[in-house]
Amino acid sequence: MLLIARSADEIELANQPDLQYQHDPVEFQILSTRPDQPNFKATFSPFGSEREPVADQIHLYQLEASRDQWVRRTNRIVDLPGTYAFIKHTDIVPPELNLTLNHQSFIAGDYASDTPVISARISDRNGVRLDTIALRQNNLILTQQAYSVALSPENPNLVYVSYQPHLSVGRYHLLLSAEDSNGNRNQTEIQFRVAGKMAVEKVANYPNPFSPGHKSGQGTYFAYLLTDMADQVTLKIYTLTGRLVSQFDILDGFAGYNEFYWDGLDDDGDPLANGAYLYKLVVTQEQQQVEKIGKIAVANTDIRSGSWRR
Repeated sequence: MLLIARSADEIELANQPDLQYQHDPVEFQILSTRPDQPNFKATFSPFGSEREPVADQIHLYQLEASRDQWVRRTNRIVDLPGTYAFIKHTDIVPPELNLTLNHQSFIAGDYASDTPVISARISDRNGVRLDTIALRQNNLILTQQAYSVALSPENPNLVYVSYQPHLSVGRYHLLLSAEDSNGNRNQTEIQFRVAGKMAVEKVANYPNPFSPGHKSGQGTYFAYLLTDMADQVTLKIYTLTGRLVSQFDILDGFAGYNEFYWDGLDDDGDPLANGAYLYKLVVTQEQQQVEKIGKIAVANTDIRSGSWRR
């Protein structure tokens, strides 16, 4: 049979700014061996006003009613019934993909726990095609039942992916890929390793020596690398004679890189005097406890004037 496309006024392209309905009259054929059946396949073939193919200019889109968005079909063989339209687009920008581990910044090759929370944020100004979202682990495609996909309730062009596996000791490579509604594809990846036991690596503070205070350049950052998720991380600061001057019990305990800022004030709020001090980082996981001890130095402190200069 031969059908004429409906007018542009009947096609709504909300939240998809790079899509444009084909305004010129377009004819298309629906070919089927069993048109009497309630569900059958059909082939759409667009033609311009001079009966010339215009396939390079316009594309077949299907309306996803649940999201009220148009999604480009990669071929012209479709399942009926359905709502379809021929639409132009000027979109060449792929979707933006952000893949994180335990909701924190991540360095390639870093450590992760054996039960990590892997999250992804996929966004595109014209919408994300949900059936193209794919997650690969060590080059194996995961089934869609292995992870969850959720649309943002506030933004129809934003999609969240969550994956919480149970992993054995080893190295892992995760690759996330997706297409937007116009067929532009993008991918991102992370690499990490699972140690299977708790250890503390590469504890350091910077700057060292440092000047106590809250101004720019004052205070110091403690950085430490954990091979597994910790139940509790505590930092204790001692004088060289063993007197405890400050203690912090709520440091981050993520597997991988962690960081903690200290202003250099003792528990009474006073800046430490010039000199050397010891720090002890205590990491607890269930019944296991790991400690690391290091030395820090306080320099150029002017307690009388209340200012601290590097």
